[in-house]
Amino acid sequence: MINYNDFPADSWNDLEVRKIVREEVKAEIERMVKNLAKAINPQDTIEMVRCKDCKYLDITNKAPVYACCSKHNYTFPLWEEDTRERFCAWGERKENESN
Repeated sequence: MINYNDFPADSWNDLEVRKIVREEVKAEIERMVKNLAKAINPQDTIEMVRCKDCKYLDITNKAPVYACCSKHNYTFPLWEEDTRERFCAWGERKENESN
């Protein structure tokens, strides 16, 4: 772990110091993520299906509607075309989809 007191206050503008700190912070975040991943019990997790992979998403692309979800009657307006990041608790993966 980096000791920030090792660097005088006037050295923070030094690119080399900033690079050292950035790498140390990155390494610490990676350690934290690995520890978190070890702590998660796979039995306590569920598969999340994004809207783009869900069998209930019907892309109509007819104004003013881009797509509809038949499972919970949600309508995606045209300005919400990007369904890649959306998800819900009821999603089910399309058949023959592995992603």
